[in-house]
Amino acid sequence: MLLTRHLLSRMLPPLGASLILTLALGALGLVAAQVLAAPARPSLQGLVQLAALAAPVIAGLAGPFAALVGLAAGLSIWRREGAWETLQAAGVRGRSLLGGLGGLALLVGLLGLASAHRLEPACRAQARELLTASLRPVPGRLVQLGPVTLRAERVTQQGYERLFIATEGLVGTAERGQLDASGLRLSGARLLVGDTLVELEELELPLELPGARVELVERSDASLADLVQRMEQRGANPGYERAVLLKRTAVPLAMGLLVLAVGPLVLRGRAWMLAGLALGHWGLVRAGDKLLALHSAELAAWLPTLVVGALVAWIWLRWREA
Repeated sequence: MLLTRHLLSRMLPPLGASLILTLALGALGLVAAQVLAAPARPSLQGLVQLAALAAPVIAGLAGPFAALVGLAAGLSIWRREGAWETLQAAGVRGRSLLGGLGGLALLVGLLGLASAHRLEPACRAQARELLTASLRPVPGRLVQLGPVTLRAERVTQQGYERLFIATEGLVGTAERGQLDASGLRLSGARLLVGDTLVELEELELPLELPGARVELVERSDASLADLVQRMEQRGANPGYERAVLLKRTAVPLAMGLLVLAVGPLVLRGRAWMLAGLALGHWGLVRAGDKLLALHSAELAAWLPTLVVGALVAWIWLRWREA
């Protein structure tokens, strides 16, 4: 117990610093990526709300990384100061760390599961809806919103005023417009369809839907399971979609297993192998996307985790034998 507390006291400062840095850079990167992919400039309020939605997504992704970095840094300090050699001389063996490392691995795995199954899909979907709703085209400048070309003479918090719009098959103007997740809603529209002038009090123009991969990431577990069932009923192969759902459990468990590998590798001066193990897992996950999902979703989802588990068990056995 005292050994675990001492390890945690050494691990917490680098873990906290790693988590804060990763959260800041991750949130900034995610917000920047969303903004750069957007067809127009989000409002300041939209950016703030988008950053708030990005925080739990980044926390779920950065938490395991911060735990690995913090734990590796704490154990490296132990090793450099000679504390681990002193403990070994006193009869302490590596397996005595297994309880503390196992508890931390369990915590990392549970947080990862909560993020993958609940937080990340919900926050990503809300972020897309928010970004769409808060778009602010520059007044007087043409922007492309999916299939719709738009120019607004005035932009307010309530929407757009005095619009020029053009899309396939029609061109015209509108007194007011507002953008939401479903499309562009126009009021007081005057449209030229072919050679015919049409006046409409209300009109909604649909926007282009997101790509399939992004949509799967944003779906809840229930929505993904329903999609798989409907694809099976149509006779389509839902291998990739099922693999996405299964990996929401498999990948967080692999992150927990990586935490278990930190102790044996770092205390033996082989931290580079930890980086190789993490990169190898990532490579297997990516290879599974391309090669295995269409043949066996279960294999595509679970093979990387099973490989990591086998390697971690081998690392611990070798350490005990040493």
